[in-house]
Amino acid sequence: MAKILFISDIHYSINDKGVYTDDTKIEFPHLIGTQGLKVLCSSIESIAPLDLVVFCGDIINGCDSFDEKAEAIKEVKTITDSIIANEHIFGEGVNPKDRIIFILGNHDMDRSNGNLFPGMSYFVDSFLSSETQKNVIHPYAPIFVFKELKLVVAAVPTEKNNNVKNSNIQTALRIIQDLTDENDSKRKELVNLLSPYSTYDIPSIDTETSDNFMEISRKLPTDFSDYFRIMVTHHPLLYGLENGIVVKKYGGTVGGYDLMQKAKGQGYSLFVHGHIHEKSCVEVIDHLSDEKNSIIQLGLPRTRVDSDGCGCVLVDVDVNEKALSCTLLKPDSISWGFKQIPLINYLPHIEQQNSGNKILVDFEIAEIIKSNVIVKNGDLNNVEAASYDCALGYEFKRKNENEEWKNTPLQKIVPQENGPSGILLKPRETILIFSYEEFDIPNDMLMHASPISSWLRLGVKFDISYFVDPGFKGKFCIPVTNENETDVILDARKPFISLEFIKLSTPCRKGWKEKHKELYKARELLNE
Repeated sequence: MAKILFISDIHYSINDKGVYTDDTKIEFPHLIGTQGLKVLCSSIESIAPLDLVVFCGDIINGCDSFDEKAEAIKEVKTITDSIIANEHIFGEGVNPKDRIIFILGNHDMDRSNGNLFPGMSYFVDSFLSSETQKNVIHPYAPIFVFKELKLVVAAVPTEKNNNVKNSNIQTALRIIQDLTDENDSKRKELVNLLSPYSTYDIPSIDTETSDNFMEISRKLPTDFSDYFRIMVTHHPLLYGLENGIVVKKYGGTVGGYDLMQKAKGQGYSLFVHGHIHEKSCVEVIDHLSDEKNSIIQLGLPRTRVDSDGCGCVLVDVDVNEKALSCTLLKPDSISWGFKQIPLINYLPHIEQQNSGNKILVDFEIAEIIKSNVIVKNGDLNNVEAASYDCALGYEFKRKNENEEWKNTPLQKIVPQENGPSGILLKPRETILIFSYEEFDIPNDMLMHASPISSWLRLGVKFDISYFVDPGFKGKFCIPVTNENETDVILDARKPFISLEFIKLSTPCRKGWKEKHKELYKARELLNE
């Protein structure tokens, strides 16, 4: 077994908002304070021994000043110093610097010139990283081979295109600067609002990086062919994040999905990334391939202390069986340890899943849809190989700024005979939406939910709970946010969540209905 801890998107910052000394004073919820770093260090020690610790980018806050970022790097160094100094983390006879990997993100770059921030470059040089060149121990860097673990880890940089100029915004900034205006404060306000958009952060792979990966891969000895292979990036390698227009406009790039397919051909089966800041991990299984070559892509949440969906991820890999399990670890300031939530238990052999827990496949899900009991209003056209695509319904809630959701009246879309029926979602607006299907989950079944990636690519974020408890009854009610600067139409009856049906070994004794007795009674009365 190989035990790997993944940490992503710390975004540590030192500024005048109180982030430096005390997490309780943090005004930026995406940042972590010094006290949080101490809790994280202690939590890492609590799950030792480990085989690898991998930082997946955005270690600092890229919008800070040069001096602030330099100081932030010094503070983050306390994490690695603590790991290095603690002989229990990796055990005896292991050089800690040979077991810590840094993959760098767009916030770790110098935005003024598009190069790696100087202090960050000096910091990661002591460890393995996506910027590491050949060395004696790892001659194939940044593809790292760990013979004693029977493990290959490819650390691929995706942050190179974070400083592509937005010519329209830069032209507007020059015009604003040249204007003669007595109200200089308004000018400064406009500059501050537009400046963050003066460059594009393109989540794509430059051609040189892709070619370099393939060149090194071809040089790996055949002795490593049976090793378990993991690719780690900062940006996700999803199809569509860098479409043909982006690739054509900025040149010198290839799609991340293209690189994933190349890596898959080289035997990689687990792809781990950060950047997306989801409240929980996103698991994407490639159903386009046969069972033997299926892959898992794991999106890491941001790292925060005492936050429900944030934390780190522990991956246990059985290198012989090519099986793995993933656990979400939430740093807890009370215990100074991790609260653990199981996420994925992936077994590559179908026959192993038939004893005990198993994930239902297409013909089994189709029977559930036809019966109209567990899933009402289901659509057989939405049945996939091992999942079901749940559709957006006609109901939603839109509240005022100081209004609570429970006091907000339910609104309905009026279906149109000609043309789509949808909900208008304004820029940066959050509303509550409801599923078209209704559910009545038995106590011997668990459902795993994940957002359909096409919505994520459109800048629409669903704040979902990634597990539907046994015994759940009703429609899904989910906050959705438009993270764009333009309106988005949410079309009713369009799939927005992919659901896996997991059959449990035995019915649980205390499911959703038992835990939410009053709510369940209220729903039953409404249905009478």
